[in-house]
Amino acid sequence: MNQERKAEWVTALRSGEYKQGLGALRTSDNKFCCLGVLCDIAVKRKDAPEWENPTANYPSNYTIRFPGQARGNSGLLPWRLAEDYDLPNHLSGKLMELNDDKGKSFEEIATYIEENL
Repeated sequence: MNQERKAEWVTALRSGEYKQGLGALRTSDNKFCCLGVLCDIAVKRKDAPEWENPTANYPSNYTIRFPGQARGNSGLLPWRLAEDYDLPNHLSGKLMELNDDKGKSFEEIATYIEENL
């Protein structure tokens, strides 16, 4: 992963700016999973389109949909963003597990990113 992007992500996770959430990149009450924080950084950098609400089935969850993408998945990091930021799929899955299944804090996840990316 690009070291500048990695440092920016780790800093954001530790900043206290983001409230941690589960099961979605971003919820309507502005809670983020660790991958959602990366998405928000990408949106702010103009590396990704704006957040959108993809379906009426899950109105509280937001995603990012790149041009040409049929629709986004509110729980998964968009593949194009993972590719652009050079984040391997297996690490994306591991980070999702740490955030959603193991209940690790953003501080713990930031340390994992530092040590494994």
